[in-house]
Amino acid sequence: MAAQQLPVPNIANMQAAVSGMAIEGNRMVQNLQTYNAHQQTLTTELSLRANGNVAVMQQLARIQASITEGFALTNAK
Repeated sequence: MAAQQLPVPNIANMQAAVSGMAIEGNRMVQNLQTYNAHQQTLTTELSLRANGNVAVMQQLARIQASITEGFALTNAK
């Protein structure tokens, strides 16, 4: 009985696969970098919104305190 010959890999197919993987890997990295940049922009904008809300609430508290103080002074007279 003769020994069965194993299939031989096609070098051109292997090179094409490696090349394709490298190209797609680079695209994935670029897409991830783009995604991260968009995520950072969103985080920054949400942070600005949150900080703005805090500033507005602080300003409202100051106004309310000023009004309360004004009423207290008016009632004291």
